[in-house]
Amino acid sequence: VLVFLAILLNFGYFKPQYFFPTLTDEKKLSGVDFEIQQKSAILDYLPKTAVTPPKASAPSEPEIVQGEGVVSNFTKRSNRFSFDLEIFQESEIRIPVIYFPGWKVISGNNVLSSQPKGPHGLITINLPPGKHIIQGRFENTPIRSIANTISLVSLILFFAGFVLGENKKKLVWVK
Repeated sequence: VLVFLAILLNFGYFKPQYFFPTLTDEKKLSGVDFEIQQKSAILDYLPKTAVTPPKASAPSEPEIVQGEGVVSNFTKRSNRFSFDLEIFQESEIRIPVIYFPGWKVISGNNVLSSQPKGPHGLITINLPPGKHIIQGRFENTPIRSIANTISLVSLILFFAGFVLGENKKKLVWVK
């Protein structure tokens, strides 16, 4: 009776705020609606270094902000990037990857100093003239390593408990 009364008295609160009865999956997942859908949760995942969310897709390759040079062979994945650079004078290069703690930028055997810059907090490096092969990789921070270890141990304990529980049931039936 209490559950029925609770639902009946609160029924007015169970209405969606916005309802579009003619909207189809095809329309929602294409064109401008799809772009809006993709960007709707971006603020949940941006680091503090990104002051504003990007309004457009990232550039297709690194940008030379100051100085002069040529960028080639840019590849980007979720946890790494690489590209070749020929720099003619000392330059500042902005890589189209948002900085999070854990990014390491390497040229040859040297770890480069990189910092987030601009309103989107993109990885930015300074390089002297010359030819460079730049690689970036996303490595675990200590807190991320601890969290991953806790998750792994929890998963192992969960499955161990499940297996032991199932075996205990089988042993009870044998008796």
